[in-house]
Amino acid sequence: PPFTEGLCFGKALVLRFLSSLKCSLVEYSTASAGKCEDSGAAATAHTMPNPVTSHRIEERVKSIRLKQKEISNAADIINGFIDPFISHLKECPERPYFKGVTKVTTGSYYELVKIFHPNEFDVMLALPVPNIGYTDVEDCDGLFYKVTLQRKSRSFPTPFLLEDESTVSPVNVLKEFRKFVSQFIASHYKGKQVPLTLLVSRKKDRNSPAATVELLDEKNSEIMSIDLVPALEILAPWPKSCKLGEDVKKWLGKKSKPRNKSFYLVAKQPPGKDDKEVWRISFSHIEKEIMMDHGNTKTCCEFYDTKCCRKDCIRLMKSLFEDLKKDYPRQLSHLCSYYAKTSFFHTLTQWNEDSNWKPHDIACCFIRVLDDFIRHVKNANLPHFFIPDCNLFHSLLRKDLKFLLELLEEQKKKDFF
Repeated sequence: PPFTEGLCFGKALVLRFLSSLKCSLVEYSTASAGKCEDSGAAATAHTMPNPVTSHRIEERVKSIRLKQKEISNAADIINGFIDPFISHLKECPERPYFKGVTKVTTGSYYELVKIFHPNEFDVMLALPVPNIGYTDVEDCDGLFYKVTLQRKSRSFPTPFLLEDESTVSPVNVLKEFRKFVSQFIASHYKGKQVPLTLLVSRKKDRNSPAATVELLDEKNSEIMSIDLVPALEILAPWPKSCKLGEDVKKWLGKKSKPRNKSFYLVAKQPPGKDDKEVWRISFSHIEKEIMMDHGNTKTCCEFYDTKCCRKDCIRLMKSLFEDLKKDYPRQLSHLCSYYAKTSFFHTLTQWNEDSNWKPHDIACCFIRVLDDFIRHVKNANLPHFFIPDCNLFHSLLRKDLKFLLELLEEQKKKDFF
């Protein structure tokens, strides 16, 4: 408020200032609540952040977004490696099976929800596999499968099979694929003056389905990495346990028409089970489509006046997860961003109107998304978005979920970030 009585800081003036400040904060909170109500959010205490919380969330959003210059530079580097590698696979006469390989870009960078820096990339190299049979693994809720050829095929590589000559081995496929990547790097970059050093890293996670290429600078420091994931493209309808919910049609948008006529399998075994010859089903292509075509109107986020804050909400969740994992790396080693994405998809289904996600309501919307995730943690139940009977929290210990719950509730109390 203006100080009309000069520079006198007497008791009366201080009291007047404090009273005015209190009124201002009340008005700010009321305005925030009004915005939440206008957007269709329920007017409950946990969805109406105080001014401090709102400010912190808004500032965090700005700080975690990728910079356009970094995006452009990273795209040049990544495409300069991936496109020649795919051409090498397709054209090599020693590997005729790879003639049909296709690139499927996945993950947070290509979904436009990567945070801080564009330094990690995920690319599936999909191999179409006709005449194939698959059976689900017991006690895995339709998430993991064994794969066999229905009949012998001359074009299918023998090194990809087990000794029975019919079971497609994820271990063998990934082993051969890593070899192909190493050979390409050795032949394509050997003796050439390039600003970066490329190498296939050792598997940090034994259960990783990827061949990871690290790009190092002149000091041998990693500046970015590419997860190249060999995947089987199954040209058949989804398994019976998998489905795309009818509710999705209400909010995915008219321009997006996901089909369930094919799916992918990647080389990943179930947690807690000692069976490496198992494939995990992947819907990353559909997940990317949801993230890109997320609105229930044709034009959401295509123009300045049709922006929403959906992607900012998932960015904030990823940022929160990263912060917590830095502070508690051992206790939260199980925590992955896929949990956040899955819970987020469920929230989108409940709040399906674009008016529920106005950019100026980012604080309210983020807390709504976080509260939904907290409810899943409390209930120890996070249904897979495409496999309703599969609980992604099934393999987590109760004490780990309890620890995570306490941390999340503590974050809310101290206004985040």
